[in-house]
Amino acid sequence: MESLSRGSISLPQEEILRRAERLQSAAAFGYISQCPQDWFTADVVFARRGFFEETVIHAAARTGTLSEIPVEFVTEHSLTRENTLGQTALHLAAEAFRFGAVPSQFRRLELLDAVRDAAGLTALQVLSLQYRLHQIPVESCAVFYPRIRSVFEAVPEMEEQGHSRRALLKGDRTRDVKWLQEVIGAWIRLEARRPKDPPRAA
Repeated sequence: MESLSRGSISLPQEEILRRAERLQSAAAFGYISQCPQDWFTADVVFARRGFFEETVIHAAARTGTLSEIPVEFVTEHSLTRENTLGQTALHLAAEAFRFGAVPSQFRRLELLDAVRDAAGLTALQVLSLQYRLHQIPVESCAVFYPRIRSVFEAVPEMEEQGHSRRALLKGDRTRDVKWLQEVIGAWIRLEARRPKDPPRAA
């Protein structure tokens, strides 16, 4: 398989880091497609470097160029690896308004809600804070309904967001995707503003 052949090339560590630096720079400036294809090996693409210990995947997500990286390297695992700030490639794509360039099969709620960065935010919350929830496949939104319902029953502040608790609890608008996305967004933004739990003592 191609993915195995790409990942099996043995290179000195200095060369791995040199190529990784070049690929990350190319991704940052939007010309990664011009890099030699034989540079796209697992040890190069997944090498962590720089102050934030990011990979080429992080850099490409930030600039919306994931489509220019061979598909075998763009996976759930590579998109959810954290940098030193706890940010995944999905966080960075959302933060940089490039989430629309993430392959649709990876815009799933369970991936977006899986990892919290150093600020306590998930990629889903970053999208919500930027009013970009419409970039999540609409069929995924209904997954959140039971969770939102339980929160609305206990959190009166949600009514201050302009949403009707009665309509929510009655459940007669769950087929209205636009409304559901707005409700999800309001809830996520509320959760993002909640005080974080103090760090536990060692």
